[in-house]
Amino acid sequence: MRIALRLALLGLFLVPALLAGADNVQEALTGLESSDTSTYQKAAEFLLKHPQEARVPVRALLQDYSKQPLTRFRAAKLLGDLGDRDAAENMKAALSSGHETNAAVRVEMIRSLVKVGRKDLIVDYFNSGLEKSPSVNAAMALALQGSTDEGSKAMLGRLLSSNDDERVTKAAVFAITKIYKPALGGAQHTASSKSSALSKASSDARKLAAPPPPPPNHPPDDKLGSRKVKLDPTPADKAIFAALKAKGEGKDGEIGKQAQALLRELSEAYKQP
Repeated sequence: MRIALRLALLGLFLVPALLAGADNVQEALTGLESSDTSTYQKAAEFLLKHPQEARVPVRALLQDYSKQPLTRFRAAKLLGDLGDRDAAENMKAALSSGHETNAAVRVEMIRSLVKVGRKDLIVDYFNSGLEKSPSVNAAMALALQGSTDEGSKAMLGRLLSSNDDERVTKAAVFAITKIYKPALGGAQHTASSKSSALSKASSDARKLAAPPPPPPNHPPDDKLGSRKVKLDPTPADKAIFAALKAKGEGKDGEIGKQAQALLRELSEAYKQP
């Protein structure tokens, strides 16, 4: 009897609390549509603190085309900030359906796909050929900075070779630089390490007897005392190198210079870039 009474009392307190929670979430969702920045920020903060309750309705908001673009933009951003990996399929559907006509909203979906770890969907979307907006293509290029998989590199090579828009070209060159930075940095680090080792060896040589002369016909070494082993480029690497070469030979002033400089650096690390 007492147990039943306790459960009944608990229900009396619990149901209003749940209803209040649902009301708060709905109020926050409404706040995402507010033109008042303060109201929007408070709504976003509340939803970020209640991810379990927020994810599903925010996904629905993303694909509600009766709403203003600003509302869908905020929904796209929030899904990325929530780290809602399951929302990636909603973003994919919104992009591929062609229903989202606002480029800024599509850009924010691209950014959120990066946040939830689904760059592969960005590559798929680019390969669909549906996107024509330079601002969205530039966002896709920036999204792939540092991505070393063949699909990402192939996409950047295509973006660079087939696009004359300055925004897209700059974004692609920047992303490509980020991809190859480790290889270029590794080559520079190797050279620096060898130089330091030679300096130390030179210092220690005074304490040691002179080494015997090398045998006749000894194969020549490079300046640092050992041959550099260059990397073999993949098919996607070669496509990027070809695109950089074409840009370097074109009339795109500053971009052409950047492409030429990057290609020169790559020639130090890769075979026949």
